[in-house]
Amino acid sequence: MTRQIRIGPRGTAAWWILSASVVLALAYVGAAVAQEAAKSTEPEYVNSFFLLDPAGSLEPLERQPVGVGAHTRLMGLGGMGVSYEIQKDRSPIRVVAGARIEAVVRLENHDVDPATLVLLYPLKVDKGKRQLLITGVGFMGSRSKSDLQSKQLEMSFTKYGQASLKITPTAPLAPGEYAFAIQSKDQQPTAYCFGVDAAAR
Repeated sequence: MTRQIRIGPRGTAAWWILSASVVLALAYVGAAVAQEAAKSTEPEYVNSFFLLDPAGSLEPLERQPVGVGAHTRLMGLGGMGVSYEIQKDRSPIRVVAGARIEAVVRLENHDVDPATLVLLYPLKVDKGKRQLLITGVGFMGSRSKSDLQSKQLEMSFTKYGQASLKITPTAPLAPGEYAFAIQSKDQQPTAYCFGVDAAAR
């Protein structure tokens, strides 16, 4: 035997209360679904970096192949160096100095400490290119240097969504050009670049 619940004819107080309750319940469910969808926005492909804006949207960083170039001083007498090079001297992706910088990446390998895979470097601008010194030798081999270790910036990593990581530089970034990269010995490096501009006074 089916029991029916009578709420009174349409237009009565009971009908209006039930209708309002249904509308509120649907609105709550819709808001919850939208909020969950916003939280779960993640990169579609692995090893690609995105800037995370305050609204939770992901902006792809400038992706550039990394080449290698040699440069000399005074025909080699003043020393020589070998650098990673990225074409053009300025990234189109800009951040204002002092703003919170957060990047998101979905790594291919989830079983490795991300601090051993993800790299962040400041880049030197010279002759229309962005550079990172691999090795340099002074006059007559008097000294050598490399920026691969000394210029590497520290970052913190937290889980983002189901399969991604949020990356935050541990110290504010000075105005200049920067690049993220994945440490790999098996393929040509790819840089994900952005720039930091001085805040307007």
